[in-house]
Amino acid sequence: MHLIPDLRLDYFNLWIPLALYFIIFVIFVRRLSKEKREWLFADPKQTLHGWKKVALRIGQLLVFILIILLCLTPIPTIGLLEAMGVLVYMVGVALVSLSLYYFGRA
Repeated sequence: MHLIPDLRLDYFNLWIPLALYFIIFVIFVRRLSKEKREWLFADPKQTLHGWKKVALRIGQLLVFILIILLCLTPIPTIGLLEAMGVLVYMVGVALVSLSLYYFGRA
């Protein structure tokens, strides 16, 4: 087991689950009203100052790096640990979808 996997762009990388998440996210967001979409994507930087703004920028940078790594990481062979990871991922996608659904109804 390697701490850092071999990074390469391939057809079967972890960008596939990321793309599926993005598609599901777009479907649920498109079902929201225009005012709810504007409220959901309101720019938080306008109200943040000092260390909170720095923490937001650091978080955005880390997410960007994580997305790049996901796009370049090949899908591993499925073992018990990977199957548990897929299950946690699917639960997370379901929770995001459910929260967007209830956000639209609120």
